[in-house]
Amino acid sequence: MKKLPALFAALLFAVLLAGCGTTKPGLLGLKAEFVKIERSGDGATATWHLTNPNVVSYIVNESRHKLYVNGRYVGSVATKEAAGVPAQSNVTQSAPIALDKDGTRVLAAAGSSASYRVDSDLTIRLYGEIYEHHSSTAAGTVPIVTK
Repeated sequence: MKKLPALFAALLFAVLLAGCGTTKPGLLGLKAEFVKIERSGDGATATWHLTNPNVVSYIVNESRHKLYVNGRYVGSVATKEAAGVPAQSNVTQSAPIALDKDGTRVLAAAGSSASYRVDSDLTIRLYGEIYEHHSSTAAGTVPIVTK
């Protein structure tokens, strides 16, 4: 009978610790959604929205994206241009795509519109020189235009 209070205390302690997760709910939903790919010669430029559904604003210090079109890797896009993303809003960014060896061919075969997936790594400035890295994936359909 003396073990019952100790067992209850241990169980209560375990339940309280289980509620202390490491997730950062403030960053949930922050992602890059591609809105246009523009081909020109042997190069291409991507345009995307940094979308923030949260109730606080963020400064995205830099972003790196791996772009897949119709299930095939096209290349990567990176920018070190800081962008302030207002709460429950988005901002638009553009940058050249560092095309993979088959990237030009994949984009040409895609036509004027294609399904895409983008795996993004965002570096977010939280305060002063304190940064947070956030990964996200977005998918959808993107128009492909020729310049």
